[in-house]
Amino acid sequence: MGKIFPSTSFSSLSQVFCLNILVIGPAKTGTTIISKTIHDAVPGAEFHMEPKGIDVFLKDSSEDGSRHVVKIIYEHWSKKPYSLKAVIHNELPLVFERLVAIVRDPRDEWISRMMYFAYDWAIRMSRQEKLEVSKLEQWVRFIGEVEHNPQNHSFLSMLDTLNRIFGSKLQVRGRRIDSYWAFCHNLPTHAHVLRYEDFVSGRMERLEQFLGLVLTVPASLGNLDRTMRSASFNNWKEIFKQEDIELFRQQCGDLMEARGYTDWELAPAARLDTTSYSGYLKRVLAAYLPAENVENPVPPARSVE
Repeated sequence: MGKIFPSTSFSSLSQVFCLNILVIGPAKTGTTIISKTIHDAVPGAEFHMEPKGIDVFLKDSSEDGSRHVVKIIYEHWSKKPYSLKAVIHNELPLVFERLVAIVRDPRDEWISRMMYFAYDWAIRMSRQEKLEVSKLEQWVRFIGEVEHNPQNHSFLSMLDTLNRIFGSKLQVRGRRIDSYWAFCHNLPTHAHVLRYEDFVSGRMERLEQFLGLVLTVPASLGNLDRTMRSASFNNWKEIFKQEDIELFRQQCGDLMEARGYTDWELAPAARLDTTSYSGYLKRVLAAYLPAENVENPVPPARSVE
């Protein structure tokens, strides 16, 4: 298989020690666990979680010798291309020695987006004092039904049910995927494109070599544990049906296959792992669900993608 993304130059562990590192990726592509893993490896570094403006980048760390690991979500910046360009190409005072851009199989990314939606929705509705707990309960019950009979539900039917319950309009659009992956093809020389699948499989040698760091994945992210659902990949194989395959082939099949996501074989499951589905929902929604529905609560906090 040929090169999927532009090559990057690597330095040995003894040659480079990064002061400032930028991590970028779309929502639900592992940006939190990956950026926190990197942050833990940089002694004394400040961690900046999803800034949406340039204020963080206006500090010249060379003046005080401070170190910074910054995580940004691509969607937060996609409508501010000139600001994003300035950050990426080190045109602002905070200069990054290394940039890590994350890519993930869109099929798994969409499952994670769907499963995280209720948490974001609950936060928004709570702030507006419009939270309808019954909708959360309905969604948790539905996902429980899917776990027991996954053969009766496609990804598309699950997405339709989510949209009906919450009044949302989520749709799979290839244009969004194309925009980010085109962005990954035009990164500066101090950047490295990391596949989420490699990271969760423990294949971090190239990333470590690029950063000049030894990485250890933390056992817990504290109140950010809600961002971690299955910490795996190929979830789509158990959930997708032929109609889902056809949708993704239509919307972004050429993009996916050109970038190495060539496997379309399904692996139907008799049941789904509760921990990654209804159990996950009960944990992250613990602050909003009645006590009898709570499972290992995670403290509420601001939205993290």
